[in-house]
Amino acid sequence: MPKIHIKAIEAFRVDLRTRMPFRYGIATMTELPHVFIRLTAEIGQHTSTGLAADHLPPRWFKKDPDQHPLDEIEEMLQVIEHAVTQAEGSSWASPFDWWLAAYEEQMAW
Repeated sequence: MPKIHIKAIEAFRVDLRTRMPFRYGIATMTELPHVFIRLTAEIGQHTSTGLAADHLPPRWFKKDPDQHPLDEIEEMLQVIEHAVTQAEGSSWASPFDWWLAAYEEQMAW
């Protein structure tokens, strides 16, 4: 099986506003960032690019009522940026090996 080599990985942030306030748990959301990740990988002789995206809603990551929602979002962005930095240029035997290494690196960090 050919190795997976991460040639490029980028994160993009778009700030969104909700159509109406949305309440969940201890939070009410009216705006939030949406983060996109674009990854280009080389597998054997083939190069592919993929895109993933998700919201970063306040009070979702740590659910700490004493932490300001903007501080929590900043922490989520730091975690994503660290993962992006660690992934770029790496090579792995399988997607699982890549996931496991990323998981262990993030936990140690």
